[in-house]
Amino acid sequence: MANTKFKTGQIPWNKGLTKEIDERISTVGRPKTVFPHPCIYCGKSTRNNFFCSIKCRDLDPNFKQQKSILHKKLWESKEYRIMQVNAHIGKKPDWKNPEQRRENISKGTKESWKNAKDRKLIQGEQTSKRNLELWKNEKYVQKQMKARKLRPNGGESFLLKILERYFPGCWKYVGDGSLIIGGKCPDYVNKANSKLIEFFGVYWHKLEEEELRKQYFKKYGYETLVIWSNEIQLGNLVKRLGEFTNGT
Repeated sequence: MANTKFKTGQIPWNKGLTKEIDERISTVGRPKTVFPHPCIYCGKSTRNNFFCSIKCRDLDPNFKQQKSILHKKLWESKEYRIMQVNAHIGKKPDWKNPEQRRENISKGTKESWKNAKDRKLIQGEQTSKRNLELWKNEKYVQKQMKARKLRPNGGESFLLKILERYFPGCWKYVGDGSLIIGGKCPDYVNKANSKLIEFFGVYWHKLEEEELRKQYFKKYGYETLVIWSNEIQLGNLVKRLGEFTNGT
């Protein structure tokens, strides 16, 4: 399609028009989707092979007839009749007593909400336990980290540059999931000395997490140093890293 050039002061052809006034507005830029199957009842194009809507399905006489035949066959079964009768015993509301009707509706609503909350709590606990077990699997954690395409953030990148500059070949960034220890992913590793460095942002981590992290990795034979984001600009940072790297 050739590019249309507008002159200064030229008024667009569709200015002030709506789809109610001009039918061209509803079709411009919106190609009409045509489905190959017509609705059995109204003839409109439909995604499936039968009806374009539930309304057409319910209005179709053939569908009503088939539905009626199916229900009659179901009611021929003694078990089905007993099941339907038992399902409605004691549930018929007293329509002549509005107070009783409101009470029954309120009671039924509360019971349904209570059951729904109980189900959600049970399902939530089951999901939580299942996820905790999955995250203990190193292969699962590595797969999840790889799928998220994690990369070092600004603070981690800055710390990595310092490590590469002052301690070349000693530290490797593994925060992308390339190393999983007991279901957890550290940020930097020095495999030669079994040492780890964790970079904690003060916004995301609590102070008590530092000691918990150290004790956790200690169970797997790793010594851990935690660097906080508010410490990265301090002058003694390189000295701390050197003492930890060299074990002094």
